[in-house]
Amino acid sequence: MKPYNEKLWQVDLSEMTAEWCGMFVPQPKVEDVVAGSKRRPHTSFGYNATFLYPKKGGIQVLSQALARGLDVRLNLAAEEIQWRDKMVRASNGGSLDYDSLVSTLPLAELLKRMPGLPPEVEAAKAKLRYTSVLCINLGVKRAKISDKSWIYFPEKQFPFYRVGFPMNFTPHIVPKGCSSMYVEVGHPPDKPADHKNPKFLKSIRSGLEKAKILRKSDKILVADFIPIRCAYVIYTPERKKNVETILKFLESTGIQSIGRYGAWKYSFMEEAIMDGKKAAEKISASNPASTSLSPSV
Repeated sequence: MKPYNEKLWQVDLSEMTAEWCGMFVPQPKVEDVVAGSKRRPHTSFGYNATFLYPKKGGIQVLSQALARGLDVRLNLAAEEIQWRDKMVRASNGGSLDYDSLVSTLPLAELLKRMPGLPPEVEAAKAKLRYTSVLCINLGVKRAKISDKSWIYFPEKQFPFYRVGFPMNFTPHIVPKGCSSMYVEVGHPPDKPADHKNPKFLKSIRSGLEKAKILRKSDKILVADFIPIRCAYVIYTPERKKNVETILKFLESTGIQSIGRYGAWKYSFMEEAIMDGKKAAEKISASNPASTSLSPSV
């Protein structure tokens, strides 16, 4: 578990439980580990050893397909949720009344928007912890810079913990003669990476050259920085109890907080989609006469 998880979680691992591991950490037999140290293993490990990916359009085609025909309102934030009155105040000054509300906001962010929480919920909220990630998307003027899907980097000499190559998922998402990759750097929420400083990208490039992914002659055509403030939920010993307290309260007010961030858990896209399906079925079952659901803001 060390040192990779120290780079990822950005905390002393003694502060965490192993509850998050589940299907995310393969548990090979000792003989598999020994054999793997001598030659390339023939057995695949992990829940994502094989996966499906859209041929064209990128992974966003999933959300686009789900949204087709719905009243989706973009660039509109839920500024405040008046949970006693079942009303959402929006960032454009408007408001929306609701019978049932489904939120995929990070749980801590949802609660910040709900004034007048009960003391026990406020206390549980204060103990929710998470770590942040800076995702750097790079476009490189060279085809097939790697034949891998993604690579993990536990070594301290590299500033990133994972590098992935979407152009190997499908060739239709990069221009001819180019490659794409994402580079992930973990950091505590209160110590964001200074990605606006040109030295930062230089350090990332230096690490990629040291890892023999980039060559000194390679030209980076595009560098896009995406800060993910709430990237991974930290599984502290008290997490489960606190989350149960919060979700039980939310459910009593007609709010379902779902998904990786809404349910404050470590999960994956398929599970997030199923969480949405279950939420819709729950609302439909409680109101059989309804034929459509109003979108949450």
